[in-house]
Amino acid sequence: MKNKHQKLFSWYKAKGCTLNLKINLDRLFETKEERERFDTKWKDFIASNPDNKKVYGSSLSYARTSKKNGNILSYKSEQLIPKKIDKHPPLLLVLRKPTTH
Repeated sequence: MKNKHQKLFSWYKAKGCTLNLKINLDRLFETKEERERFDTKWKDFIASNPDNKKVYGSSLSYARTSKKNGNILSYKSEQLIPKKIDKHPPLLLVLRKPTTH
């Protein structure tokens, strides 16, 4: 399943404190069976509530915040990075509030 030349995870900064993130599902799962299990659970999750298709989508055209398109799971998140620099180690918080609309 894994293609060593593809990245598992990528991100870029959007407006303000928003991050756009992508996970390569083929790199995430070790075996074909694990990936097929995820795909089945994803379909079941989308079908479990009519709002899930609006929020998470089943393709790029539907999703508002998160989406799965082929081998890529994309989502948005926010980051809070302290601007103060001192002797303390830096802390990165990545938070995600699920939406149901």
